[in-house]
Amino acid sequence: MGILIAIKNFIEVRWTRKFKTRDDLTRYQDKMIKKQLLFMKNNSPYYKNIDIDKLDEIEIIDKKIMMDNFNKMNTVGIDRDEALKVAIESEHTRDFEKKYNGISVGLSSGTSGHRGLFVLSDKETMQWAGAVLAKLLPKR
Repeated sequence: MGILIAIKNFIEVRWTRKFKTRDDLTRYQDKMIKKQLLFMKNNSPYYKNIDIDKLDEIEIIDKKIMMDNFNKMNTVGIDRDEALKVAIESEHTRDFEKKYNGISVGLSSGTSGHRGLFVLSDKETMQWAGAVLAKLLPKR
């Protein structure tokens, strides 16, 4: 199933998501941000009270705010400290196959001075792979 997700995303990125004008792109982005905000409102305790129709009033989140509120922000019930343990162990052992509650966890590079935590489902991993391949592989 994972490879099908990657192929689907490859096709969408390579051939389907073509924007002829800036307005086309802006409409697509607006649609996708509203979809994401609705998901967050319905699945993240941190965002349960947001008004998705007032985009300008939604707080801009930086890495510190995200890490301080990780347990309330994430939508899959992952505990930040437990996920950090898994991610740090993976860094030390160089074994990145271990998951936390079925979710891949890892550490950001920390270029801002603070290492962050990222989490990805298998589906998201395959979507990312499809998008990257669509952008990087030669067109022929």
